[in-house]
Amino acid sequence: MAASLVCGAQPAPENILIDHHRAIRMRDGVTLYADVYRPARAGRFPAVVVRTPYGVQRENVGVHDNLIALAKMGYAVVNTDCRGRYESEGSWDPFRSEGKDGYDVIEWAAKQPWSNGKVASQGGSYLGHVQWAAGSEKPPSLVAMFPAVASTNLYANWITHGGAFRLSFNFGWGVIRMPFRIMQPQWYFTGKDAAPELSYDRLLRHLPLETMDEAAYNHPVKHWRDWLAHESYDAYWKAVSDEERFGNIQVPVHTQGGWFD
Repeated sequence: MAASLVCGAQPAPENILIDHHRAIRMRDGVTLYADVYRPARAGRFPAVVVRTPYGVQRENVGVHDNLIALAKMGYAVVNTDCRGRYESEGSWDPFRSEGKDGYDVIEWAAKQPWSNGKVASQGGSYLGHVQWAAGSEKPPSLVAMFPAVASTNLYANWITHGGAFRLSFNFGWGVIRMPFRIMQPQWYFTGKDAAPELSYDRLLRHLPLETMDEAAYNHPVKHWRDWLAHESYDAYWKAVSDEERFGNIQVPVHTQGGWFD
């Protein structure tokens, strides 16, 4: 082994397994579900927590491949559906529960028999926001964070541009794609077979804004109406603004950004 290290040889990739549909109990009794990608051999490994609202099964965007790659390098990766999304229990209310849920998932990962007790977090966009939220709760087993292209002030850099409501994005993400548990296909409204009365071009001209959700799906979407009701940077937005709690982050953070995610 010493000779191989001197020569710069890389360790052989781990054989891996995937623990599917692992239940993780939150402090309020809600159960979240995760898939755990980890080395197949017995042992204790550093863990990486990924938390997503887009479904742990998501393919063709590099997520699944990255998790396999990390497991082959000797990490145990806990890929978790966020509260109210896909297999996880609870109600979907974007941004509102990510801090405490993230803390609980991190501490669960640290206590598993395949974990060495050291946990990092990884992911981009919403998957990055959940890391900032969890980090601000100071989970004792968290040792590092790797958020990418993640807004740290959701009011200033997600919901608005400098206070101007981002109508097309918020409606497209919050109502069209992410109204409840499952991400809906956008082509219902943008595809060549979309009904003209349901086209984006028409829906985005609907007034009042509060009932655009009903114009699209014939039912209200609570978080959409909450966003409209809180048009300034008030207590509603401060409660989920990571910038309000940067002082709570106690671990090294490798972050990257860009104009868009």
